[in-house]
Amino acid sequence: MITDQVSSDDVIAQLDATEDIAELRQRVTQWLGQVDPELRESLTWALSGEPKHFRPLTLFACDRAVHGARSADAVELAFAV
Repeated sequence: MITDQVSSDDVIAQLDATEDIAELRQRVTQWLGQVDPELRESLTWALSGEPKHFRPLTLFACDRAVHGARSADAVELAFAV
């Protein structure tokens, strides 16, 4: 039995990506506001789960490794992923 569970927000904080993920979440929320109302609820559910951050976190980490800091396009690239 696992007793010490770590949330994705804990991992995000440990990776110093809190600001990156906050901006990504803001971008997703902005986009959802433009989606057809009939699809909005299901897309909100599909995109709001915590495990959905693995690929964007990988992208942010690679971006920092290459550029030394987050590049201007990183949030848009993470949004696309």
